[in-house]
Amino acid sequence: MLLLTSALGVAVAIVMLSLFYVQYRWMADQIVTASLSEQRALLEASFERRARADIHALADTLPVSSDRLSLNDRVKAAIDRELDDLDYLAGVRVTTTSGLTVQSGTFPAVDNEGATTWLEDRLLVSYPITRNGVQVGMATGAFLLTPLQREFDTFIAQLKSKEEESRRVSYLWIGGGTIVVLLLCAGVVAVINRRQTRRILALKLQAEKFRNADFGEPLTTTGDDELGELAAVFNDMRDTLRKTTHSRDYVDSLLSGMNESIIVTSDDGVIRRVNPATLHLLGYDEADLLGESIDFLINTQKCRSLANDTPSGLPRDAIFEGKLGE
Repeated sequence: MLLLTSALGVAVAIVMLSLFYVQYRWMADQIVTASLSEQRALLEASFERRARADIHALADTLPVSSDRLSLNDRVKAAIDRELDDLDYLAGVRVTTTSGLTVQSGTFPAVDNEGATTWLEDRLLVSYPITRNGVQVGMATGAFLLTPLQREFDTFIAQLKSKEEESRRVSYLWIGGGTIVVLLLCAGVVAVINRRQTRRILALKLQAEKFRNADFGEPLTTTGDDELGELAAVFNDMRDTLRKTTHSRDYVDSLLSGMNESIIVTSDDGVIRRVNPATLHLLGYDEADLLGESIDFLINTQKCRSLANDTPSGLPRDAIFEGKLGE
């Protein structure tokens, strides 16, 4: 019983751990996906602010007038210096309100360009060029997304590391908790098994007492279960056997005190009991007569065999008593 219960407990623990692992992996994937989406949005917003600040600084330092690009070489030189200083700035395009354009570096062609345009590998940010409160042009920078992707990859690595560490800790707690639960279950099962064993041993002892005609004290019928019902049956059998034994002892005392010879046989004429008067009269020991046929004592040549021919309605022991008395 203990082994079966332990195996059942282990099976339940394995199933629960499997369900927990599946649920944990699903929740972890959901959390990681949500965290990545949120972090991606935060990193993109931060990257856009930084790019806008850089193009703003460039727009304020460009030598641009309201009607033309003052000294195109000076503007291009300023742009080139900015490209050298910012490793993630791929190209800059400056356009005045009069339609003049100066461009340096790698600048992608975009049909619908807005203040902020996200492309697959770069970000386009435009910022107005103002002089004395009047817009004289527009500066647009093409920023590579390599730093953004690098930061995002770093976050993914950190998130996975934290997730693996959290998973290991969770497994340790779940494993430890499972072991503790199994030990508690094993302890409870051991206590129940010991209690049931004591009750079974008590039933065995009572049965051995019945075999030796020692009826002892009645069993305690504790517990509303099969063993309790069996103990109640043993108590009923004890009471019945005690009454039967007392009646048998009373009959034996009567037979022992009678001076007449009495022989008790089975239906087929085999001697089952004799009283002391019979042994004294015939000169046999009790062991010599028990189990023998009644023909052993009757002269079948002078009378019919009482083992094979019993008058109807007359007790066999009475016939034996009469024959022996003659």
